[in-house]
Amino acid sequence: MISENILNIIDTNLSKFINILKTEFMDLGLDISEFQKPTILCNLTGRTGGQAYHATNTIRLNKEILSNPLHTEDMAYHTVGHELAHLLVSFLYKRHMIKNHLRTIPKSHGAEWKAIMKLLGLKPNRTHNYTVKKVRRTMKIDYTCDCKIHKITRYRHNQCLNFGFNLKCNKCKTMLKVAENATLRLTFD
Repeated sequence: MISENILNIIDTNLSKFINILKTEFMDLGLDISEFQKPTILCNLTGRTGGQAYHATNTIRLNKEILSNPLHTEDMAYHTVGHELAHLLVSFLYKRHMIKNHLRTIPKSHGAEWKAIMKLLGLKPNRTHNYTVKKVRRTMKIDYTCDCKIHKITRYRHNQCLNFGFNLKCNKCKTMLKVAENATLRLTFD
């Protein structure tokens, strides 16, 4: 669970960034007053620091990285700015594309995104360098032979189903079969 203090810091940074952008764009003669403050969700897991969802105007932040005191402040500032830049590029180009009947979209970390990052006073880095616990999730299916139960990855299982691959036990040399009560199990390596 992310503390109320961290959420307030994120909200303060977000408001600051939006005010900077509104001022900068007003100076350029562009009106972004319709741009709404995005919703922040701290429910992302894995190695990704943040994600921007254009359709819902939402930023998702990695709760594990955000909870790490070594990264909290930096992430609440840089990652929030990074994802906000993605949302603003989308907002600007959606309006521009509709107005001018264009079908091209800007690159995710292209010149437009880099320009907005610079307006925010942030380095336009594509990736973070936070320390993240390496967690590999794999789905396993139980297979049996004459001597034991084998845990087979979903990838290998699909190869057997789709391409007719046969698996053999190295110990008893009999063919493996899907166990009668086999279900997909999520395992963490």
